[in-house]
Amino acid sequence: MEEAIKNSPGLAFIVYPTIVNQMKFPQLWAALFFIMLIIIGCDTLFALVEGVVTAMCDRFPHQLRTRKTWVTLVYCLLSILCGIFLCFGNGLYVYTLFDSFVANINLLIIGISELVIVSWVYGVDRFRDDIEFMLQTKISVLWKFAWAFVSPLSLFLVLVASLVIYERASLDTLFGKYTYPIWCEVLGWVMVIGPFVLVPLTACSKLCCGDKGTFCERLSQLSKPHASWGPRDVDDWYRDRESRPHLYEKRTHPVDEATDSKV
Repeated sequence: MEEAIKNSPGLAFIVYPTIVNQMKFPQLWAALFFIMLIIIGCDTLFALVEGVVTAMCDRFPHQLRTRKTWVTLVYCLLSILCGIFLCFGNGLYVYTLFDSFVANINLLIIGISELVIVSWVYGVDRFRDDIEFMLQTKISVLWKFAWAFVSPLSLFLVLVASLVIYERASLDTLFGKYTYPIWCEVLGWVMVIGPFVLVPLTACSKLCCGDKGTFCERLSQLSKPHASWGPRDVDDWYRDRESRPHLYEKRTHPVDEATDSKV
């Protein structure tokens, strides 16, 4: 039983189908089971693809925003080319290495960083006001408590537990248990640190190589919203400025500029 419930690709494609085959009307339950897997996979891909494509279109709005369909298509094709080798004979070894590192620790670190930045740097009250402005409804104060304390603390505890129970990446094969060599471990930790380290590196580059002024002045300037920050619709932009003037002080760009700089 311990081997059967171990988290591995065989759990979804071998163990569960075998169990389903022992039930009444196995064809029905097998079809429902794999339809469920397809739906879960598509749901996960929606979040992954939309996150990357939206970031690219926001970074280059004039070049890519009107071509979002093509950007999505190109990104999906590149993702297929990058992941197709996982379907080859030794692809399970690469998949296990990715699954052991990429889908675990770095996601927790990035999630904790996002919660801390939004709740404690940008401000949980500002974030709550943004959501209330967009949804035109009141948000319970419990959400503030969850964003600022419960979620970061929960993810931090999960991160600590993951590091405490950490074991070297391994894979059960027909020839016994295969333990990945040291260079694979190093590669795995590089994949963990790589996405996260870009955040402090970008912040340091902006602080050290940014506009003129002292370090404190650059830090203060980078901590304020950009001139184009605000609702997409111009009328909403001015309505939000009237309700929260402290966020829009010293911002005098014209209406058409606010329209072009949609965020």
